[in-house]
Amino acid sequence: MKYIFTLTIILLFFTSSTSLTKEWIGSNTAVYIFLLLPLIYLVFFKKIKFEYNSKLTLLIILFTFVSMFSALINSDLNIFFSSIGYSVLFLVATVIIPTYYKNKTGKIVVFTILISQIPIILFPILANGIDAIPYKGAFFNSNSFGGVVTVLFVVTFAMLLQKLESFIYSKKKVSKLILLFLFIASSLSFFLVIISGSRTSFLTIIIVVSIGILFLLLYAVKYKLVGTLLVRSLFILPIGGFILWVTIKILPINMYLEEVIFSKFSRKSNNILDGRDLVWGKAFNESGLFGNGSKYFSGEVGLGAHNTFISILGQYGWIAVIIFVVLILLSLYYCLKYTLSNNNYKYLPLLMIVAFISLSMGEVMLYKLSMIATFILIGVVANNKKIKIINNKSIIS
Repeated sequence: MKYIFTLTIILLFFTSSTSLTKEWIGSNTAVYIFLLLPLIYLVFFKKIKFEYNSKLTLLIILFTFVSMFSALINSDLNIFFSSIGYSVLFLVATVIIPTYYKNKTGKIVVFTILISQIPIILFPILANGIDAIPYKGAFFNSNSFGGVVTVLFVVTFAMLLQKLESFIYSKKKVSKLILLFLFIASSLSFFLVIISGSRTSFLTIIIVVSIGILFLLLYAVKYKLVGTLLVRSLFILPIGGFILWVTIKILPINMYLEEVIFSKFSRKSNNILDGRDLVWGKAFNESGLFGNGSKYFSGEVGLGAHNTFISILGQYGWIAVIIFVVLILLSLYYCLKYTLSNNNYKYLPLLMIVAFISLSMGEVMLYKLSMIATFILIGVVANNKKIKIINNKSIIS
């Protein structure tokens, strides 16, 4: 059962990204199928014990009901089935998966993301090289490529911070080779984001790195280890600076930063949102309480939402988007608390939800890798109640 569960998560992550490609097999339908598979767990087992968070569960139930009402108002079956899909995503990702893996969930998320995404990124590079700038690999566009690589960066950088924390603050022995490997992996991911030309992904990484370093420093303040930090920094900073210098020499990061990212900001300095503000303004003015249905952006607006929250607003309305924003903000609060604990993989939930929020500001992330990973990790940090289901009867504790 364990291997089937893990394979299901790998395929879930895999299809969430291949649905954005031209050559790889994948679709949103495949994502739904692999979301439904863990629900078989509910059918074949008469005795089940789940961990959940009552506040988040209430919010997703409210979101689902409001979305269904929106479907009725707009006579839109797509919205109706999507609302069911969000509740299934929440149940599987935030309740079932963290309950099944318990304290190993963070490790499983890291493993399944790496093994499912690296082939999608690496194989086109090995087959064709970096054949165009901005680079998009097997994806329909470079923004999709940048979004997936950003998640890979979050995973490797979160692990790097965890190892750095152990190296700086504790007496545990940390392999310097592992530190070097994680630094190189994070640098390569950052480089791929740069050549993608995705401004949203680039800014997301800057935000993720800033927040990660901030909480690494806050750990020293909380546990009164500032002196230890200063002493270890005398050793780390020169070596880290040298490794960074060598990395920049090997990878033409500065050149591509100037030619791909900064030049794009300069070209669009007069309209940095690239027309998104017009779409967002229209959605703000026209959405109403229950939105305009699934065809609003493709039909009436004629452009994509380019924002997760605006997408929900335009399709489902103000009530739904407010509930969703509250759910994300409450989840962010749980992630912040978790990061200041002593748990393994403690940086991963916070950095992943920050990446999801940041990416969502420039692209629609619904059912994409960052959203699914975020929902799983929310279960890790937030679930604080248990429910036993024995012969279809529930016992809450």
